[in-house]
Amino acid sequence: MGATIRVNMFGVGSRRRKIQPTATPLREEPHTLRELIAQCVEVCVERHNRRAENNEPTNPSDEEVDEMAKVGKVAFGIDYNGAVVPLERAVVHALQAYEDGLFRVFRDGVELKELDAPLEVHENDVFTFVRLVALSGSMW
Repeated sequence: MGATIRVNMFGVGSRRRKIQPTATPLREEPHTLRELIAQCVEVCVERHNRRAENNEPTNPSDEEVDEMAKVGKVAFGIDYNGAVVPLERAVVHALQAYEDGLFRVFRDGVELKELDAPLEVHENDVFTFVRLVALSGSMW
């Protein structure tokens, strides 16, 4: 059986962009960064596909609606597209995005750089996935 790690995620509708660690149960203990990314993608894809299949609106609390309204978007968890994501394809895309430098992974503040280097994961380790975004673009 795998460990439950904590993944830092931005709070939905958070004006201050607070990062909230979210418990993420892994199917089995990953031994490399490649396996960790694949299992995290698997958890996210399963959640997405469940929502896409059920496609029932959530009932946010008044506090959650107020927070979402502050940033100008109130959402009720409906996936209007309803598309189910194929797991294998999502894993391939995530690993390619890592290799292309589109995001970085940190464990307890230390960057993990090698996809196939040995990795020891402990219960409640905190992993942070940072998506890198270009800060400049074409003006014309």
